[in-house]
Amino acid sequence: MAIVLAIIACVFLCVFNLCRSQLIAGLLIAVILLIKFTPIMTYFGLTHTLWSVGWTPLQAPDNFWGYRASISSYWPYISVWLVACISLVIITGIFNHRGAGLSQRVMGVKHFWLLIPLLITVALFTQLHLRLVEEKPLTNSHKREAFKAQYEKAFSQWRNVTQPNIVHIDANVDFYPHQQQAHFSLIYTLKNTHQAPIKEILVGRSGFYTWADIEIDGAQRAKSFPLLNQAVFKFENEIQPGEIRKLVTRFDVHQAKLWPVRGHQVITPEFSYIRSVPLLPTVGYQENYELTDPILRQQHALKVKQAIRPTKLFAKTAKKSTHYQWLTMSSKVSTTRGYQVITQGEEISRTSKDDRAVFHFETRTPINAIPAWVTVPYSPVTKQQNGVMLNVFAKEKSEPARAESIAVNLSAMGDTIKWLNNISPYRAKQLSLIGSPKFGGTGYALPQLILIEDSVGFRAKPSVNAGFDQRYRRAVHETAHQWFGHDIGNGNGVFSDSAFLVESMAKYIELVVIEQRYGKATMQALVEYETTRYEQSMLMNIKERSALVDATQSFDQYSRATIVFAKLRAAIGDKPIINALKWVWKNHAYSNNPANSMDFIRALKHEAGKEQESLINTLFLE
Repeated sequence: MAIVLAIIACVFLCVFNLCRSQLIAGLLIAVILLIKFTPIMTYFGLTHTLWSVGWTPLQAPDNFWGYRASISSYWPYISVWLVACISLVIITGIFNHRGAGLSQRVMGVKHFWLLIPLLITVALFTQLHLRLVEEKPLTNSHKREAFKAQYEKAFSQWRNVTQPNIVHIDANVDFYPHQQQAHFSLIYTLKNTHQAPIKEILVGRSGFYTWADIEIDGAQRAKSFPLLNQAVFKFENEIQPGEIRKLVTRFDVHQAKLWPVRGHQVITPEFSYIRSVPLLPTVGYQENYELTDPILRQQHALKVKQAIRPTKLFAKTAKKSTHYQWLTMSSKVSTTRGYQVITQGEEISRTSKDDRAVFHFETRTPINAIPAWVTVPYSPVTKQQNGVMLNVFAKEKSEPARAESIAVNLSAMGDTIKWLNNISPYRAKQLSLIGSPKFGGTGYALPQLILIEDSVGFRAKPSVNAGFDQRYRRAVHETAHQWFGHDIGNGNGVFSDSAFLVESMAKYIELVVIEQRYGKATMQALVEYETTRYEQSMLMNIKERSALVDATQSFDQYSRATIVFAKLRAAIGDKPIINALKWVWKNHAYSNNPANSMDFIRALKHEAGKEQESLINTLFLE
């Protein structure tokens, strides 16, 4: 920050010395301040980072990255601004109007070498600009909204067009952590699971990425939409019902080195993690690309959709035909020798040659269609629970404090699997929890994989008077998502549902598992903690209150859900809730029709009996 302030101060001094009019100098400085400290350039759609004088992508050092991640992105910017500052000082010395500049004397050809720093500055800024644009598209909310609006206008007719489903992926992934890149070669198995033949399919990629090489058996690209990153492929012979075709795609992933290291696509020597969404090419119309905000839809001349809350939309059995979007997967992943690979499926084999290690994984049963691949330079600590191999990958696992945290996480994972297996057995033979850098949330669950931020999962310890262990609670919550979120719940075919079956039900699991492990007092400490959080959040809330099943705000989905389930358990016990969950799995587990939130509420009312119906309505539906 001190360097940036010094650069800005230097620029201001040079402006005053170059401008004869103090009014013009003041106006120029005001413009610089306006551009730097307000979003005016973004408002006009000019999103280039170099508009802001002295701007650098600051990333605070932390225990996971140290200073490396911060300095690697900071130095390219600050070096250019320092050269620009020196160049401006030299130009000021030449054209200073106060009588000290060389321009006041006779300047000859021999003095033009003084302009070399200016030429170097222009060259450096040009080079930095080209690198920035190559690494990552310069975008903003306006451009993202425009892309979504254009996508819907161009392809909305595809919303109801029959498309094949991706039922299997054969993945060949080569990680190069030290070079900060990865190579992908994927084969999709496309199956026509419908009753009608398919002649054309829409294939695309998120607007954040360049087009990937895509080839489809028996199909040719009929139309291309480069600005929207989409293409229509037409089959020579229609895909008949039950028929299978192959789609082959290849692309590379390079870690952006001029931007802070964060998010779900990271390739570094310390930690590499690639999530399929939104990286992999898609098949068919993508509803998640659509704008949802009514005001934005009006601004872009789109038909405003009527938002129907789940309590009304699913008041009776869902009328829409829904289906699970699941697939099987085979992954052959190579990485630098000494690194481990984590992905969905059981490890079938592991070989090495020269400086490369090759891992082969296969899923035994279908999974929620969110594949991911991770490679880290350390081995796991393992534990068996109910026939499931639990793995925890964490840095510096031999340190006493971290070893304790690993044990807490393993205990939480094992306790959760043991309890939830009474509802429905865990489908896989392994579950991995990985200590990660910051990625936008403290915990995140994928099928058979869990990411927990290193600072909260392995460095943190509960305070003396905390009442419960946040490390344990967080690991329970993310493990519960293997059932609520990746087995049933929103994202498994019922996109118009709320997050109740995902987040709120995971809060119920926190209560029962913590009480089972530590007792009622510890469970009550969690309830009191969430009650305080909820009351504080309500003081700041200006939005309309909604039923818990309809809730969209996080303090409702988390804190309020904890309070509600604590009250429900106190009134009726756990048995009716457990029986209701068993009914949901019996009738809606893959490959039946997916469950929605109201399916659970109806089952809960049935199990609790008529005398508890008023209480359930009050807690969940009002």
